[in-house]
Amino acid sequence: MRLSVSHAGFEIREASLDQVNEHFAKMRPAKSQTPTRDLTVKSIRPLKELGFKDAKTVGVKAANLAALGKLGFAD
Repeated sequence: MRLSVSHAGFEIREASLDQVNEHFAKMRPAKSQTPTRDLTVKSIRPLKELGFKDAKTVGVKAANLAALGKLGFAD
């Protein structure tokens, strides 16, 4: 979908595949990006001991999962 907003209101319409591809091509970085990794940690740690600061050693998904576990939701 394509959203256009102006002072007179808004319009929502279907975007063409070419428009979608052009949009994402503009967002794509020119150079490839590789996250920094720290492979020195060799032990397995429980999620309750991890936080987002550990993303370089355990990966972003595990670090985010650990952070979600600290939000206080019931088991």
